[in-house]
Amino acid sequence: MVYKANFLIFFIPLFSPCLGGDSGVEKPPGIVEILAGMDQISSGKVAEGIQRVRKGRALIFDERGNSLIETLYQASLIEEARGELILANEETGIRRGIHLISAEKLLSLVEEKFPTLESHLLSLQLLKQRGEKEQALKKVNYWLEVSISPFEKAKLLLAKGELLEKQETLLMEALSLFENIAWEGNETQTLRLQLAKIAQSKGDTTGALRLLSKVVNSNDPSPLVKDALSLRADLLDKIGRPDLKVRHNGCGN
Repeated sequence: MVYKANFLIFFIPLFSPCLGGDSGVEKPPGIVEILAGMDQISSGKVAEGIQRVRKGRALIFDERGNSLIETLYQASLIEEARGELILANEETGIRRGIHLISAEKLLSLVEEKFPTLESHLLSLQLLKQRGEKEQALKKVNYWLEVSISPFEKAKLLLAKGELLEKQETLLMEALSLFENIAWEGNETQTLRLQLAKIAQSKGDTTGALRLLSKVVNSNDPSPLVKDALSLRADLLDKIGRPDLKVRHNGCGN
């Protein structure tokens, strides 16, 4: 949910006078409904969140001449589509099909006028859930050709890797792009851990330890560090260097 979190961090301050606070200005109900609905979708209350997003979008429809309102409107379409894909994944048969159709319509609206990296990724997820792997690969290959942002390329490579069942070369290329722009987000650490496990399976203990040490030595507070420490300890035991287990956070291999 990196996209949504970053969006709200950017958007809420811009609308802080509108959202009440110390200004005493009444909160625009449409904006409040959309932001609350987006938050519900991300926190797992998907069906309720979708309803609030739809209600809020109807309330701000006539104000879309304002660029910030339009930005929020488009973001709400993306977040609702994400919610529909979540619900589709939990259903079967006709209900699943209905959610997929809803997601397709929402994403078509975004992709037609205001395509974003997030709408691209959700479109790929939609095709994957439909079993349309070849179509998804065609789309991601095209977007990789036209993308000029290293971050976008890395995210698209990750998506392509998922379609091709985590092809190692694509994961390595994505990690290289993230490292070149000094992106130390969750995606980077996850890639390092995945590639370390691949290296371990190939018997490349040195390569695995190098990747794991980068995760361990990061300031990332996520559970990934705990997983990396555990795998690193196992590898150090195997090479007869258990004394190095405590040498991390700047001192490890």
